[in-house]
Amino acid sequence: MAYFTFTDKDNFKDGDGNETKGNKGTLMNGLAKIGWDINQANRVQLTFDQYKDQGDYYVKTNFGGGWNVGRDVEDIEYTRTSYSLQHTLDLHDNIKLRTSVYQNELSYKRNDYASEGKSTHTVLSLWVNQRSSSSI
Repeated sequence: MAYFTFTDKDNFKDGDGNETKGNKGTLMNGLAKIGWDINQANRVQLTFDQYKDQGDYYVKTNFGGGWNVGRDVEDIEYTRTSYSLQHTLDLHDNIKLRTSVYQNELSYKRNDYASEGKSTHTVLSLWVNQRSSSSI
């Protein structure tokens, strides 16, 4: 399975016809998944996801319009890249076990100032569903 979207955004005009800054940019998002049923009990799945948003934005966009009055927009780039590998073992009547390794890389760049913040998060998870049967 694959998915891709691209959005090209412009600044809009307010009710008085004035351009509202801080919205002009491009957004790209892509996702690819591939899975393989090795046999009736085992499945492996690999996932890749990337999101990139770059544009002329205010540094503190979440503070609202009042905070940004009199401030300039900056060339800001936000990127998130995720990878995951998952294995499922399904022994039907007894147990279902799912293990996954997940890595998420985040980057926030202010291109006008050549500054960048990065973080990487890696997770190993294990999910077990033990089935029991009872007789009366």
